[in-house]
Amino acid sequence: MRPVSIGVQAAAMIDCPIRVPLIVHAKLRKIDVKDPVDLAAVRRGRLIHAAFEEAAVRLDEAGNIGDEAIAAAEIAGTIATALPELDIRAVAAQASSLAATISAAVAGRPGIDVAHERRVSVLLVPGVMVSGRVDTVVEGEDGWLLVERKTGQRHPWHARQVQLYADMVLAANLCRRVARLELWYSGGESGTVEVPHAPGERLEALRAGAARGVALDPGAAMLLVQGGCEGCPRDDCGVKRLARLASFRG
Repeated sequence: MRPVSIGVQAAAMIDCPIRVPLIVHAKLRKIDVKDPVDLAAVRRGRLIHAAFEEAAVRLDEAGNIGDEAIAAAEIAGTIATALPELDIRAVAAQASSLAATISAAVAGRPGIDVAHERRVSVLLVPGVMVSGRVDTVVEGEDGWLLVERKTGQRHPWHARQVQLYADMVLAANLCRRVARLELWYSGGESGTVEVPHAPGERLEALRAGAARGVALDPGAAMLLVQGGCEGCPRDDCGVKRLARLASFRG
């Protein structure tokens, strides 16, 4: 049987010790635990990512990925085509921020390889895997620079996300060394943030959570919900839906 898959963002977004076990328990039983997020915002973010990737491929092929002015115009035009409802000034500011960050990342590094949307998956425990796509990878002689691009406000889970990606690319033997982790923000809070990395730490914690979830029976899972979810002030965690599902109750 094909393993069930946890997305990297789902694994990193909320720092709660029972969330991953409950997600694994639900997925193994084909229970939908999608988070109640703003679907319009999710769609916008995905389209911006896709537009950036499309523009970056063209810039790479033309040898202009490090030219800030050309990159800004190319990225802005592609995003505006994908999302014509966005304010053109906001699009231009976001494109300019991304272009400046990319230009700084590749400056003085002739011959480096830049890849976007690098897919990676790792088996956590039998029957459960974690999967995702690293936004941008810059491959240099001293190792990989892994980048997560964010278009909104800064949140602590962004660092957890890119740290997990670093553990995953090492575990999957995609590279010998991760040299640096960065978050590239554009839009309202533009700028670059370097993220520290303790190799293996995030992935091992996720493995432990997945193993705990595999071992849960419905009764134990319900006790987790009652003990850890009821009274929790968060309203953006999909596992809370489990408490309202008849199928979850056994």
